[in-house]
Amino acid sequence: GPADFRSTIGVDTDGMLHVERVRLAGSWQGSGQRRILGINEPPRANRTTLYTRAWGPRTPAENGSAQAVLQPFPASAPNTPLTSTVTGYVSGGNQPIPPDGAVLVARGNQATFLATEAPLGATVKILLALTPPWANVPEALGGGPIVVRDGKPVFRSFEGFTASQLAPRHPRTGVGQTADGRIVLVAVDGRQPGYSTGLTNFELGLTMMRLGCVTASALDGGGSTTMAFDGRLLNRPSDPGGERAVAEALTLFYFGVYAPALPSRVLSPNADGVDETQTFAYKLVRPSTVNATLNGPGGAVVPIDSGTRERGLYRFTWNGVGQPEGAWTFRVTADDDLGRRSIADRQFALNNTLG
Repeated sequence: GPADFRSTIGVDTDGMLHVERVRLAGSWQGSGQRRILGINEPPRANRTTLYTRAWGPRTPAENGSAQAVLQPFPASAPNTPLTSTVTGYVSGGNQPIPPDGAVLVARGNQATFLATEAPLGATVKILLALTPPWANVPEALGGGPIVVRDGKPVFRSFEGFTASQLAPRHPRTGVGQTADGRIVLVAVDGRQPGYSTGLTNFELGLTMMRLGCVTASALDGGGSTTMAFDGRLLNRPSDPGGERAVAEALTLFYFGVYAPALPSRVLSPNADGVDETQTFAYKLVRPSTVNATLNGPGGAVVPIDSGTRERGLYRFTWNGVGQPEGAWTFRVTADDDLGRRSIADRQFALNNTLG
């Protein structure tokens, strides 16, 4: 469920970024009235909570609660009635959560309602209602505070953060969207005198605005601020031990072909021992039909690779001997097994004179 008094970041099916305070009104119902429900949260007194495998393999360790096993349980979805059957009762915490089910845990005065209104074999209806409904938002992440709204930086969002979290300069993490739909990801190092002191939360908002964002939110900062791509760390995390173990991340996946940056901007096969060869590579994440070429001046085309390839990284070396000097492009076209086409290219120069 969304954190109280903090923003949630959502991406809808049209690719729009939403930063809003989302509220969850969960309920369960057996033979009686609808009753308040939370989902996948730490134990709270006199509270009923639904635990799915998104929480973990077992319910929290606690005493004095009634725990009803629901099986099978449908995939959780907001604003949609979810129906399941009570297949058993267990006592005490740390109980297994079935891979295809869930566990309804009632504490204090709520335990009597659960046992009475949802006995063994009963049907239980669960509703996880969001406000705003976010009907077309399949992916979301807790975050906040909002730092850019309608193209303007937000100085005070009145969200559930302390001044010590917002006012000092710390490492910061941000996500935003420009007016033309592009997504901007920002990691700001900090807490490293002589290298980077970091930013205040408002300075993060100013930075996101200057990068063209019309909507932007902060994400967890401090020692959690980390950005990586294709297995390579891009920033300098502030913890003395480097990267910090985190519970969640904003992760982007690509399905197309990817060509890493070339090791040399200029290929110069002039026998001086420097940049005599150029190494090309491309990476596939799905089986694909590939055509890789080098395209040079005057319509020159040099085949590099073609055919059906499994997912993986493919490397090639070329010396450029006998080829025309000038601007060249390494281009890879890939059609994957789902019929999706993607193209990756990298530019470099061939010059026999320059060392």
